[in-house]
Amino acid sequence: VAFVHPSVVVARQVLYRLGYHIIESPLPVNISAIDGPFLREKINKNGCCGASELIKLNAYRLTNYDWVVHLDADTMIINPLSELFNHSNVSLIYTTDPGMVKPGTRESHLPVQGGFLVIRPNIQDYRSLVNTVMTTEFYNGGAWNKSGIGWYWGGMTIQGLLPYYYQFVSEPNRWLKVDRCYYNTMADSPECQAVKSADLIKSAHFTVCQKPWTCSIGSVGIELCDKLHNKWFELRREAEKFYGIPVIDKPCIHSGES
Repeated sequence: VAFVHPSVVVARQVLYRLGYHIIESPLPVNISAIDGPFLREKINKNGCCGASELIKLNAYRLTNYDWVVHLDADTMIINPLSELFNHSNVSLIYTTDPGMVKPGTRESHLPVQGGFLVIRPNIQDYRSLVNTVMTTEFYNGGAWNKSGIGWYWGGMTIQGLLPYYYQFVSEPNRWLKVDRCYYNTMADSPECQAVKSADLIKSAHFTVCQKPWTCSIGSVGIELCDKLHNKWFELRREAEKFYGIPVIDKPCIHSGES
């Protein structure tokens, strides 16, 4: 399944050919109707994608599925995630992104990493999340309702909205954090970089490691990043065989190589 904004045209045909089910997904909020003036004026310039990041909330609407694993396009699944689906009493399974905040920030105030969201679809959660955006004040320096949550990159949308919602709006104990060194790893800390093999990792997110399709292996000086890049190309070759595309054994030929 791929959520696609109405403005996206060219990529749709590629996704169709790859077998994706396309769901056209406009913004779930009317920005001009947001109550809070600071949020209303700033949300479109917040984080990577502005208010468009809220398209991810549509995952809560897919009630024909028991679980939805929502991934950014620069992620990679390496091993099955089936063990996560045994947590029947939670609504969200997530990883944090401590690199977006100051050292020493309380665990409860950390951003949710928006590239990996395991969601149990529920229309009431969807409506409540949209209502939170529309009616809750986002304070300069104090963030969501002066909770201290959300005053960071991406905090006006998914990365700050979700931790605020699950702690202050939703019923308690409905979300579960998993180990960010194995799920959605970005290899962005010494403990995560210490993982010896890419085969031990469940999923990876190419942020700090840069994108493998730019042929940037070795560019960041992190051994695990290089291993994850190699794994991505291994999976790419498998995909080329599956789709009947000519397999390119060495897609990244640098100057002086043969």
